[in-house]
Amino acid sequence: MKKKKKIPEFKSEDNERDFWAERDSTEFVDWRKAKRAVLPNLKPSVKTISLRLPESMLAELKMLANKRDVPYQSLMKMFLADHWSERRSLLENICYIESRIFLQPLLQMADRMTMAHSIEGRVPFLDVAMIEMAQRIPPELKIHGGKDSVRPVEKWILRRAVEDLLPPEILWRDKSQFDEGSGTVDLLDRLIAEVMTEDEAYEYRKRYPEARLRSAEECYYHHIFMDVFENADPVLKNVARWAERPVN
Repeated sequence: MKKKKKIPEFKSEDNERDFWAERDSTEFVDWRKAKRAVLPNLKPSVKTISLRLPESMLAELKMLANKRDVPYQSLMKMFLADHWSERRSLLENICYIESRIFLQPLLQMADRMTMAHSIEGRVPFLDVAMIEMAQRIPPELKIHGGKDSVRPVEKWILRRAVEDLLPPEILWRDKSQFDEGSGTVDLLDRLIAEVMTEDEAYEYRKRYPEARLRSAEECYYHHIFMDVFENADPVLKNVARWAERPVN
């Protein structure tokens, strides 16, 4: 019998997962000697995430948790588990949870912001008939491609639906970060340069190395936070940031 290879020590679960994805386990393990085992204390891997919620929603969540005598973080996980279904695809589960849990506060914020400026906003994609139709569309038509080296295209069926209304350069352009898609990137660079120079940003970054500020723009936003909030640290921990832009 061929001698089995020695299983190396792994630095992390990701290293181990990548290792076994590329190798045949029979080269390392004699599965004929395997025995069925019960692991009652085995728990799924978890990952800490940052989640931004409106204060009113968080307060209501804490009240519900207090009534059930459980931590509100545990109650949130219970809600997510209740809405998760093995019968639905990953995309369908994400859409369902978004619509049942996170959509309402977003609509409230949109309503308040528009009404504050005497504007009555409309959200046509949330029309009841539109939602019912969208929920019947197979997931593979919502994000199309991604196989055989074909780049996945988000909102594929929506793009096809308006193909006769928009020019191709608009219809099929790549998805951009919000600041890029809105056309503010070049404008912000010029505006930030008027209030903070690169030398000033360099000195500011040295004052707050833990913030990992990457640009004069981020330095200026950080300066605004520190100036407005008396205790800015808890707020900054819940502020998301754009991913690094790829270098062409």
